[in-house]
Amino acid sequence: MDEHRESRPPSVVTEKNVSTVEKLIMQDRRITVKQLAFETKISIGSVETILHDHLNLNKVSARWVPRLLTTDQKQERVKCCKHLLRQEANDAFFFRRIVTMDETWIYQFDPEPKSVSMQWRRPSSLPTKKAKVTQSSGEVMLSCFWDCDGTIMTDYMEKGKTVTGIYYSGLLKKLRSEFVRRRRGKLRSGVLLLAFCMILLLLIKHEKQ
Repeated sequence: MDEHRESRPPSVVTEKNVSTVEKLIMQDRRITVKQLAFETKISIGSVETILHDHLNLNKVSARWVPRLLTTDQKQERVKCCKHLLRQEANDAFFFRRIVTMDETWIYQFDPEPKSVSMQWRRPSSLPTKKAKVTQSSGEVMLSCFWDCDGTIMTDYMEKGKTVTGIYYSGLLKKLRSEFVRRRRGKLRSGVLLLAFCMILLLLIKHEKQ
């Protein structure tokens, strides 16, 4: 005669627990699995089952964007883009005449990516350590100008200089020389400097007054 066997313990993955986990996530999208397990008083494995098999959820990192825009800023950009498209309809070479620029501070260090430091190791080996790279006190500002055909000019600000209207004035003179060398004939057909470049011109004009 077979011995008496205990019945299988009831599963904690119930409709109530699924609903509770979903509500907690709706309240805080960044909540961790450990926090969910603590709040619901069920195991981490059961929480993961609910997340993946019942709620079809996966935790992903937020996508990086240059800046978060308000509704008004988005509408203004749409308005600006529509204006540019109308300009292009009347001028087939409109976009080819646009020149823009950007600038960034470059720090004097070359951080090693985490993937480069990966090593093949046995399970019994001690874990390796890697010190966090810190920024050096040295830095230089890079300015880059480009159009639809590619980069026109890059310039590194000399050490000891400050960002002033005089600095930008010299930068635009260098840009003109590069135009003559790299984009022959484009100055005669007309060049359109994007909004940021126009701000530079206003700054130069203000400092000269």
